[in-house]
Amino acid sequence: MNRISIFIITCIGCLIFSMPLNCISQKNTSASIAGESTRKYVCKVKTRNYGGGMTFSPDWQIYATTSSNNSVLLYDTSDWLVKKELKYPNLDGNYGNLREIKFSPTQKVVAVVTSEPAGGGLNNSNISFWDYDTVKILSVHKEPKIKQLITTVVFSPNGKYMAVGFGIGSVKLLDVEDPANIKILNEKLLTLDSGIGSLEFSPDSRFLAIGGGSGIKGPKNRGTFEIIDIQTGLEIYKNSDFGIIHDLAFSTNGKRLAVTVGTKDKRDIHRNLVIFNTSTWKQITELKDHPVGGGLVFTADDRFIVSASLNEIMIWDLKRKRRLKSFESESEILSLSLSPDSKSLAFLDEEGCLRIIPLAKKK
Repeated sequence: MNRISIFIITCIGCLIFSMPLNCISQKNTSASIAGESTRKYVCKVKTRNYGGGMTFSPDWQIYATTSSNNSVLLYDTSDWLVKKELKYPNLDGNYGNLREIKFSPTQKVVAVVTSEPAGGGLNNSNISFWDYDTVKILSVHKEPKIKQLITTVVFSPNGKYMAVGFGIGSVKLLDVEDPANIKILNEKLLTLDSGIGSLEFSPDSRFLAIGGGSGIKGPKNRGTFEIIDIQTGLEIYKNSDFGIIHDLAFSTNGKRLAVTVGTKDKRDIHRNLVIFNTSTWKQITELKDHPVGGGLVFTADDRFIVSASLNEIMIWDLKRKRRLKSFESESEILSLSLSPDSKSLAFLDEEGCLRIIPLAKKK
């Protein structure tokens, strides 16, 4: 996900949140701040088939989403009109064939994950690398006849690598520096007995955080996250204390890792945000009753974190360990993104609506 900055200053300044930090009474607790409804924010784009989620280019000038006819639509965010379409004429039209979209952080390339039934309970999964200027496929990485689908993919910040997670519990590392010539660097960087639910590279692209929680549900690793040195393939850290791992996010400076988790106690419905020091791998913060599963990102100054869950988006002040602002949605929130200029927050809901929330007041 994109590394962004939300710059918060006092109520007198020219750029502030709708509920700025200094304007909240110090007596307020997270429970006392009512969530603002998201319904008043206009649905910029609506799509019926949102199986591939939504994603923005690094500069936020392009918004990509799947369409109902199994193509990827590229919108210009200046006017929210479709400028280009990436078509897949060979797909059979079944819902969910287009599964994920990711922009390269360094090149004008978008990777699209697709899947098709292969018979006998098997699937063919492909990752197509498109030049979105010319609307041409540069190459296709194929995973034929696999038992479990590709669950998630992520580019490294330097644009050289892509990690691919599978529902069977394995992680593959690709060299994508030349998108026309994709190479496999490590066939099985890691194998768990539970499917891979989340992947996140460290800011220096050296380490990969891997979380179980999607696909098969093994007894050992469903609530496990591991840190792997991708140069050596060695395990740096492993934690199996949780019931499930939802989202992972490194801080901008790489000194902290945030993990949204569920506990192993099935009677406990609470979900928590846990933050680790990446030098010692000791837990330094735990924020309880935290939104999980719909996205997680640090601000560039690492003072705040934004996360989403079923029906809520929350902005947390990490220093004070309390809620700064929250938004409530009538529909389930599937993913979120923050603009590079820190003025806008975008989220996709279960209705297929992309809504934009302004975080800064106009001058």
